[in-house]
Amino acid sequence: MTITTNHITLEKITPLRISRGVSGNSVNLIVTIEHEGITGLGELAPNGVSGDKAETGERDIEALRPALAALAPWELERVEGVLSELRSAAVGLDGVGSGGAIKAAIEMACHDWVGKKLGVPVWKLLGLDLSKTVETSVTVGIQSPEDAATQTRDWHTRTGARVLKIKLGSPEGIDADQAMFAAIQAAARPDAIFRVDANGGWSVAEAQTMIPWLAARGVEYVEQPLAQDNEDGLPHLRPAPIPIFVDETIRVASDVPRFAHVVDGVNVKLMKCGGLREALRIVAVAKAHGLKTMLGCMGETSLAITAGAQIGAAFDHLDLDSHLNLKNDPFIGASWTGGKVVPTDAPGLGVAPV
Repeated sequence: MTITTNHITLEKITPLRISRGVSGNSVNLIVTIEHEGITGLGELAPNGVSGDKAETGERDIEALRPALAALAPWELERVEGVLSELRSAAVGLDGVGSGGAIKAAIEMACHDWVGKKLGVPVWKLLGLDLSKTVETSVTVGIQSPEDAATQTRDWHTRTGARVLKIKLGSPEGIDADQAMFAAIQAAARPDAIFRVDANGGWSVAEAQTMIPWLAARGVEYVEQPLAQDNEDGLPHLRPAPIPIFVDETIRVASDVPRFAHVVDGVNVKLMKCGGLREALRIVAVAKAHGLKTMLGCMGETSLAITAGAQIGAAFDHLDLDSHLNLKNDPFIGASWTGGKVVPTDAPGLGVAPV
């Protein structure tokens, strides 16, 4: 198969601030594979968890090109083996454990190709039941209480979404977190559902204060309360009045057993784990350990979001909303129906340029 790439520059409607920083735009990498006259599309979204960027992704593809050129897109096991070898050897990668996003981009392009070749959407290819797809959350980042309330009302008006994922872990401390959360809750529609993601922004003591405080206000669960290098503190948060999910802590399926005894769920991202196949492995391992699962996203267009939606029915919770916060989404794909991101019956990923 032949692989080509191009850069796209994206700009957010509202810059997203989390505990680790703020992002208003990004340069993503679109990967196109061609074989037997059929093309497949994939996307790399840059992120600090996997360490991938558009530039490193292109560099990595150059390293992979000879091995991948000898394979067909339907040889997913062999393709994944080549990608895993790159990840293990850290060829052209910046740091241990990086490479998830470029692996995801190539793998989703292969799935797109296979679906188009067979004339079926990827979700049918995988045998999933779309009726199990749940509503997705939309994200309110760290900001002033007044701006957070405004964005909450805008989300409800513009999308009709009722599930809110609220970013906490403010550098200004938990008093600022509480003030912002209270403003969002006051501005939200009566049937709103609240979830919180601290992105590792709390200490153990802060998490011990915030989790019961949020539970008393009806929050459904809290995600990544402690930093990725502070997992030893998780037992000190047990028992918790609401479920605790981890995100940055879990990258691949083999990470799940290490933390299954101290958390209630895991957040999976294609850019973090390396694609659809590894995402479904994480679901299987998590379920075997009695954990709930969530599928999230990075700063992705409708291309990667639609790839995630293809397997969304396998997850208990969804957070596939980054495309809804773009001024210039260059693709159309999954539909937005009743607060759900739902793939179509179009072959492959069902994505096309605008």
